[in-house]
Amino acid sequence: MARFLALDWDHNQLHVVLANVSGGGVRVLHAAVWPEEAPLSADNAAAVGERLKARLKEANIPAAPVLACLGRDRIIVKDIRYPIVPPHDEPGVVRFQAVKELTGAVEDVAIDYTPVGDSGGERRALVLVAKRELVTAYQELCKAAGLKLAAVTPRPFGLAACIDRVAGTTVLTPRPEPSDGAVAVLAVAEGWAEFCVSRGGTLLLARSLSPGPNLAAEVRRSLAVYGGQAAGQPVRAIYVAGAADNAALRERLHNLTELPVHLLDPFAGSDPPEPPAPEKRGGFAGLAGLLYLRGDRAGLPVNLAAPKQPRPPEDPNKRKLLVGVGVAAAVFLAVGALAFLELNRLDREVKSQVLRNKDLDKLLQASEEDDKRVVAVRSWVNQNVVWLDELYDLTDRFPEPDTSQMRIILLSADVADRPANAKEKDKLHAAKLSLKGVSGNDNAPIDQLLARFRTDGYPTAPKQVVPGRPLGRNAGFTQEFSVARIDVDKRAPAQYTRHIDDKGGADNANERRRRGRPGQ
Repeated sequence: MARFLALDWDHNQLHVVLANVSGGGVRVLHAAVWPEEAPLSADNAAAVGERLKARLKEANIPAAPVLACLGRDRIIVKDIRYPIVPPHDEPGVVRFQAVKELTGAVEDVAIDYTPVGDSGGERRALVLVAKRELVTAYQELCKAAGLKLAAVTPRPFGLAACIDRVAGTTVLTPRPEPSDGAVAVLAVAEGWAEFCVSRGGTLLLARSLSPGPNLAAEVRRSLAVYGGQAAGQPVRAIYVAGAADNAALRERLHNLTELPVHLLDPFAGSDPPEPPAPEKRGGFAGLAGLLYLRGDRAGLPVNLAAPKQPRPPEDPNKRKLLVGVGVAAAVFLAVGALAFLELNRLDREVKSQVLRNKDLDKLLQASEEDDKRVVAVRSWVNQNVVWLDELYDLTDRFPEPDTSQMRIILLSADVADRPANAKEKDKLHAAKLSLKGVSGNDNAPIDQLLARFRTDGYPTAPKQVVPGRPLGRNAGFTQEFSVARIDVDKRAPAQYTRHIDDKGGADNANERRRRGRPGQ
C-alpha cells in the first residue's frame, strides 16, 4: 500500500488530499483546502513550499509523494493523428506532430500524450501541452516543502476517472443508462468550474467554465459542441460535484438539457475523518480521480513532470535471451529445490540417527551399570573364602607344638581389597592371613610352616624374627616371629585334602580319622 499527497492549486485556493492507494482502491486519510494570496509561479514557489510544510505539520499530515493537478485553462489539448509506428518510436513521432502546431519555443513547454485509438491506417492521441514554468514551480514547491514530486497531470483526467469509479456506488450517484454510455461531469469550486465528457474513464472533451448564473447555459453549449464531434456517442447523464446551490443547479441543467442530472461526491465510500462540506467537495473531484488512476496497473495516462520519451529499439534477440535466461533460472531453481529436498531428507536421517544413538547410549549406560553389578557380585562370591576349612588346613600344616617349641599368639584373616579399576580378568587374591607367634632359637619350624603354605599354592611374605619378651624367654620361647601376609584364594571343597593325624585320640577322634576329614 502506497501513500500519496494530491495537490490542486487554482484561483488562490490549495486543495490537499492525503490517501492510501492500493490496487485501484483509495482510502482518504485527510482532506483540506487552504487559501493562497496569489497564483502559483516560479517566483513564489519556494515561499509557498515553506508555508505548505508548516501547514502540513500543523495538520499532522505526513510527507508523501505529490500528485499535482493542473486545471484545463492552464493546458493546451490537441487531437493528433500520426502513422502507426513501433512503440519505441511513437513518443518521438507524436512530439514531432505536436511541435509543428506550436507557436512558441519548444523549450518553454512540457508535452505529453495519451493514445485514444486507431482510425483507418492512423492512430489518434490527445496531446497535452503546459508551460514549463508551471511544472518547474511545482518542483520548486515540493523541494521547499521537503516533498517529492511524482506527477503533474491535467485535472480533466482526474474528473473522468472519478466518475468512472464512483458511479453506481451510491443511490445518489447511479450509473448511466446504458452503463457504458458517455457521461458529463461538472466540478464546481470557489472561483472555478470545469466540465468534461468521458466514456468508460476515457476523456473525450474537457472545458474550463466560469461559475455563476450562466453556468448551466455554458454546460449546454459544451454539450452541443461535443454532440457535433461525436454524434454517435451521445451523453446519457450529467454528474455535478460541489456548488453551493447544487440542487438548484442540477434542476436547471435537467430543464435545459433534458438529461438525468445526479450528485457526484468524490469521497463516496472513502470519507476522510473530517470531510469537507458538501458544497466544497467539487474542488476535490480531480484529486480523487488522480489517486484512483495512480492505483491502477496502467498508472497515470499523462505525466507532464516525466513525459513519455522515445526508447532505443528493442533487440530482436532479447526475447530469445530472456527465454533462455528464464529456462536457465527454472532449471537452476529446480536443481536447487531438489538439492534442498535431498538436504532436508538427509537432515531428517541425521536427526533420526542422533535420536537412535541417544537411545543406544542409554542402553549401553544401563548395560555398563549391570556389568558393574555382575562384577561386584562375582567379586564378592570369589572372595567368599571358607574360613573353617582354611583354619583346619592351617592346623594340619602347623608343626607339632610339643617338639617344635612354636606357638601362634595372633592370627588375623580378612578379605583382600579389590582396587576400583580392577577388571574381572585380573588375577587377584580373595583374602589374606597374617600370623604372629613365638618360638625357640630354631627357625626351622617356622620355615617348615611357610614352606607348606607355598607348596599348597599360598604366596607368603618373608618371616620377621625379633627377640622374645622376658616372660616368654623364661618359658623357653626366646624369639617372636611374624608373617605379615599369606594370600588366600577361594577354593572348591574338593581342594581341601589335608587330614589331621590325631594320635592321642578318643573314640570319636579315631572315628573321624577313619572317616576322613571332619565335615566330609
